[in-house]
Amino acid sequence: MKSDYLIVSIEDDLSVAKGLVLTLESTGYHVLHFREADEFFKALPGISPALLLLDVRLPGKDGYEICRELRGRGELFPVIMLTARDEDRDKINGLEDGADDYIVKPYSRGELLSRIHARLRRSYGTFSENSEKQDFHFGSFRLSREFMSLKKEDHEIDLTPIEYKLLSFFLKNAGQTFNRSEILNRVWSGDSPHYGDERTVDVHIRHLREKIEESPACPCFLKTIRGVGYTFLKV
Repeated sequence: MKSDYLIVSIEDDLSVAKGLVLTLESTGYHVLHFREADEFFKALPGISPALLLLDVRLPGKDGYEICRELRGRGELFPVIMLTARDEDRDKINGLEDGADDYIVKPYSRGELLSRIHARLRRSYGTFSENSEKQDFHFGSFRLSREFMSLKKEDHEIDLTPIEYKLLSFFLKNAGQTFNRSEILNRVWSGDSPHYGDERTVDVHIRHLREKIEESPACPCFLKTIRGVGYTFLKV
């Protein structure tokens, strides 16, 4: 199964890149390596990455810029950022720009592989194995659990894998209120330790509101219950 996945690495340090490629290929993944953004974007139309390992500090466009451009183009494959920095602001910036995870260098081979396995499982395996196929409807939206897609009338709305999972969770539990810790445990359960930061929930809920709410600042579906957490109303 793993050999069906293409992992792409953008890393300008050739010694680090060589170690990444050897580690991933020895585990059974297909791997492509690029040194900078232009090489990657030139090749992107002809490849189908399952996951991107993205160094933050790169010549030319940095990792944040690359991630923003990918999400702006509608690319939904998961992105794991790799960086030597370990500041909370950098982590939040990466998430806000569309990254799915964040690994601080130096990291162990085991940590890298476990993060990749978890992200691939969350983004592809868990969803495709879900036997519940009924659609959810709210307002003029329809969430298809068979095709993992969201439509507003006939217009399809792009969701990242975690946004799909988050929206599915709220729709399955509409009317119930959950605090951030409960949402982390239910939606990110089994994911990397990085997601122990409850601010991750706020970042992804804000992104989801921007896609489903007419006025994200005054949401009618995904509401904040002050001092408690979040609830979803199928109005």
